Amino acid sequence: MTAPVAKRRQHGSRATAYPWLRYVVLGASAALGFTIVYGQTLVSQVDRSFSTPDVEAIITNRPQKPIDGDAGEALNILLLASDARDGENGDIGGDFEGMRNDTTIIMHISGDRERVEMLSIPRDTQVPISDCTLLDGRLQHCVC
Repeated sequence: MTAPVAKRRQHGSRATAYPWLRYVVLGASAALGFTIVYGQTLVSQVDRSFSTPDVEAIITNRPQKPIDGDAGEALNILLLASDARDGENGDIGGDFEGMRNDTTIIMHISGDRERVEMLSIPRDTQVPISDCTLLDGRLQHCVC
């Protein structure tokens, strides 16, 4: 009597230990492929939705720079802004007749036009000083 011989795999045969694994791998590969193609399609559609106008005419027909009559000289400019005290502004800041200086800025532009420096002077730094006598003899109350 001979002992039973264990079944051996023959050369070239496929292992079928996990037959469902093949379907899982194929399904995951298909899903990944479809996702990549779908994403690329969306990116292409968005990219085509943008239009790029031709700006060559704007660039070539630009006006010349204005002539700077003060070239080489520094410029100092005083900027003043006022605020009306009527309506809702009167409720907030008190009701005054006319307008008051709200913002004072001194702007310095360098002679070579490379720098612009601005100095803001807050209105709260204004203080009363003694009265002034004008050249025509009138007395004037001054605020500095």
